Amino acid sequence: MKKLALLMCFCLVLSMFSGCAAKDAASQQPAAPAATDAPAAAPEVKPAETKAPEAAPAPAPEKTVTIQVMSLTGNGSGFITGWYADLLKENLGIEIELIASGDQGEQKLQAYMSAGELPDMVVFKEWKQVQDAQRAGLLEPFDAHKDELSNVFSNYGTALSYAAENVTTDGKPYVLPSGIGAASVGTELNWGPLFRWDLYKKLGYPEVPNFYGYLDLLKKMQELEPETPSGQKVYGFGLWSDWDAVSMQQAASIIAVNGSDSDQIISSLPFVTIDYKTDSFTGILDDGGAYLSALKFFYDANQMGLLDPDSLTQRFDTAKSKTDEGRYLFGLWPWMVEGYNTPERTDADSFTGFATIPHGEYRPLMFAENPVGNSWAWGISSKSENIEKCLAYLNFISDPANLTTIVNGPQGILWDLGSDGLPYVTDQGYDILQDAANYQFPQGGKLDDGRAEPINGLPGTMYNVSPYGVPYLAAKWPSYDPPVTKLNEDWQDHMGYKSASEMDVDKGTFTLINNAIKYIPPISDEIQMIVQQIGDSVKTFSWQAVFAKDQAEFDSLVGQMRSQAEELGLEQVMEANRANWAAAKQISEKYK
Repeated sequence: MKKLALLMCFCLVLSMFSGCAAKDAASQQPAAPAATDAPAAAPEVKPAETKAPEAAPAPAPEKTVTIQVMSLTGNGSGFITGWYADLLKENLGIEIELIASGDQGEQKLQAYMSAGELPDMVVFKEWKQVQDAQRAGLLEPFDAHKDELSNVFSNYGTALSYAAENVTTDGKPYVLPSGIGAASVGTELNWGPLFRWDLYKKLGYPEVPNFYGYLDLLKKMQELEPETPSGQKVYGFGLWSDWDAVSMQQAASIIAVNGSDSDQIISSLPFVTIDYKTDSFTGILDDGGAYLSALKFFYDANQMGLLDPDSLTQRFDTAKSKTDEGRYLFGLWPWMVEGYNTPERTDADSFTGFATIPHGEYRPLMFAENPVGNSWAWGISSKSENIEKCLAYLNFISDPANLTTIVNGPQGILWDLGSDGLPYVTDQGYDILQDAANYQFPQGGKLDDGRAEPINGLPGTMYNVSPYGVPYLAAKWPSYDPPVTKLNEDWQDHMGYKSASEMDVDKGTFTLINNAIKYIPPISDEIQMIVQQIGDSVKTFSWQAVFAKDQAEFDSLVGQMRSQAEELGLEQVMEANRANWAAAKQISEKYK
């Protein structure tokens, strides 16, 4: 009967939210997982004076309990398998079954809450979702379990206090945020932009004067390689709609390469663009704004034959597969192109692969250190029959003794301990790190299974300092000297830097995200209803505008989008946004 009731509620809620899709992955870190988040070099690391303490062997659990998890920030479904599943079974006696959220995550969450229940654990995406679940009495308060959550309270107390004081309504901690702590830059920034460097070399490394210059560059690349070796047509861009929340997500994301943001703030300041270079606050439908410019950018790309027509109907997984196959010439995020950038391609004599190509006004976003985490937050259902196991899981992933393994896989494969008691990357680990997107561990599973996918919600960042005195992420260990592929070598020779991040930090060609975006108060129920109605309209008109037949139709569709949004109450939403942004900036002063 419970399942039948839930199904009936889901059908009812789905009809209410028809056409509204929730963004699934990463667009906050890393959208997907971001390995590149800070304003300067890696965090200062002090060498360990003694061998780090090792976790005591866990007693073998008597039986395995299944924990159901719905992650509104991930793409996974079904049972987690492989090395991470083995780790959880051996240490905690649990197995995790992921409930797919997909592009209907918000609707599914509302259906659960309408039925008066939640899965055992939920990784929320927005503070408003946390607040709604807490008000409905569906979340287990953490302060009643301080002993079971000793690692959570000792390591992430500031983040718990923030959520208790500013999100939930009774001053109690009900969720554990993710992304808490240090940030760092990898070889690439979170927002590339990345292009086929081999084709760029063949074109003679032409300078790109501005953002729109990317279109001319991509057209020339497409002319050099119109088809893949298997005969598939090559495009500059491939988009997807299943990440759309209340606007066209990729139009909101691509402006990040110019220092503006309509994506990281989309759930808390809907229909807003913030230019962090100037600290300006504008609406996405304002004339001359970055979002409308991005729509025009993709419209022009389509007119030039650079936009995959399947973008209208395909999902993220399809676009990712096409990127891996070499059917697209552009990737916004490093993790989007890593499946194509295999050693076989990037280290071949006639190399091929993606690398950063800056334009003349290039100012990509970078994250700063974050003491309170973000709204991708873990909660435990108060109705769960396995509360103790859920608590044990959150405490386990918050234990410094476990995190080196969670982030880098089982000891003895990618990493091991030397005679000095410090971790080092093994010979095999060097190979794994060069092809992490494709490597399968002996027990099954990929490197990201613990650190990000398929749940996408590790509480602390991988750049926090471990008990060994180095960051958890093996690629950041002083002992790791990554090999330079032939593509990397060519990029370095031409650009004069070892990496894109080194270039950006040295030249100052980056834009630091204002940490106030972490402190934006939840939207009221009244405003949220208006947001959903406007969002359905904005998404529809945005996609139609990108695929308009000519400039006149594009302009007409943008005009209709603006008019309809205003009729539905856009100014009321913007008033609330302005107040919430001012409040967030004030709160952020407390956590500097």
